Amino acid sequence: MKVPAGSQTIVYIDSDHDDHFLIGTLFNEIAPERPVRYFSSAEPALAYLRQSEQQPFIILCEVMLRGMSGLELRETIQADEQLVKRCIPFIFMSNPVTQHLIEKAFGLTVQGFFEKSASRQQQKQELELIFKYWQTSYHPNRT
Repeated sequence: MKVPAGSQTIVYIDSDHDDHFLIGTLFNEIAPERPVRYFSSAEPALAYLRQSEQQPFIILCEVMLRGMSGLELRETIQADEQLVKRCIPFIFMSNPVTQHLIEKAFGLTVQGFFEKSASRQQQKQELELIFKYWQTSYHPNRT
């Protein structure tokens, strides 16, 4: 049974508020039924994930954050038994992207790594691909 779309939020973590606006605008076009929760740093996002009983649809996270990095956030999630059981897809969207970052990220079993595009159209296409893939894919907490 599919979980109703409106019951799952998109968690977006990035210290750049311009990116918050862009992502929000694009997701409003792509999936207006899915609310986006914005976080400027990893710590409040982690607190939200630990306290919320709601199953997020996906986590989109910048690697370079103030305080705890996106990589450290992923490590912390992977070390938390309750969060691991929730099987929340974790995807990095960052700029710049280096081979070293990609290798570190995939060593933490992320579900994707995308470079932020300067082009609104390309960014929208990437988000549409991510959204459609995870909307279609089955996994333990979304059957």
